[in-house]
Amino acid sequence: MSANNLIKLATIMCLVAFTALTVAHAQTAAATAAPAESALSRAEAALYGKLSSSSEPHERALAAWMVAATTEAARSDRRAALDFAAAALPRDAMLQWLAASVLDRCASSDASGGSLQLLQRLEPGNAAVGLLQVNRANVCRNQAGVASAFASMARGTRFDRHTDQIVRSWLSILLNDPAGKAVLRALPGDQASALDVAIRYAYNSEEARYQALMGGCRNPQHAAECARIGRLMAYQGKSLLDRQAGFAILQFTNNLRSDDLVRLRALHWLLQPKDALPLVGQTAYSKAILAGWIAGDEEAAIVGKALNAAGLSAAPPANWIDPDAPQKATPASPKPAATGN
Repeated sequence: MSANNLIKLATIMCLVAFTALTVAHAQTAAATAAPAESALSRAEAALYGKLSSSSEPHERALAAWMVAATTEAARSDRRAALDFAAAALPRDAMLQWLAASVLDRCASSDASGGSLQLLQRLEPGNAAVGLLQVNRANVCRNQAGVASAFASMARGTRFDRHTDQIVRSWLSILLNDPAGKAVLRALPGDQASALDVAIRYAYNSEEARYQALMGGCRNPQHAAECARIGRLMAYQGKSLLDRQAGFAILQFTNNLRSDDLVRLRALHWLLQPKDALPLVGQTAYSKAILAGWIAGDEEAAIVGKALNAAGLSAAPPANWIDPDAPQKATPASPKPAATGN
């Protein structure tokens, strides 16, 4: 298989979890596309209007990423809202993350670049900050910046893109704010839940995810760093999507070991779609997932408890055949100390 095809395969693997979580909403939107001005679109427009005019920094920052910025005027409004939020609460890592995720400016005076520098000071061990560095350096065609970002990521001790905080912030709005509740009431039928919508909004706040990282890992110069980064993400990634991306990097760079396959199999068990569960347990599973997110649990623990609620084990049964199992792995060797494993 060619290198380009391997990159496409690895990127697809990284996006599987996100796609599975948002497909319900996509199906709902397609089924209700006519008339274009649907009840849901009106409710979402009202929610956006309320949050974007708020003086509360978190609401302004979340609203900035709620809709696509397809024109320069829209991008300018997004930047202004994020700059306001980041300046209001300079020690709030989630806000700095949202502001630093803007990738359409390269000037040294760029406020989102300032947020990236703040994140580097606030979270010195968070390799995900290096991911933002890789994305920005790639957009700005800064090869020295790419090299520096890879080195920074390889020194990381954890990987947290603040996705859980962003999802919980949206959940709070959807479940408690009158305008948020109106969005949920406008959803047709029961095809999408508050969590589905919260996840969809949360993942809007990423102009780039792993593409630049995957591209950099094609360069032999970064081979050792990519092995450490991939294993760090696979074993220490805070979200299941980040762990899946880590294993994809290990597989793509031929660093997936036989001892990794046990952890990857357990991850695939957690990532199986709800529709694959016994019908009798799907309602209990959905309720447990939402309760876990609201309670503030780690995502892996949330899904494990939800599987228990559905009458299944949090670990894969011995007789379970993983449909996504890799075909081969490289021999096991001692894990790098940076992974904490």
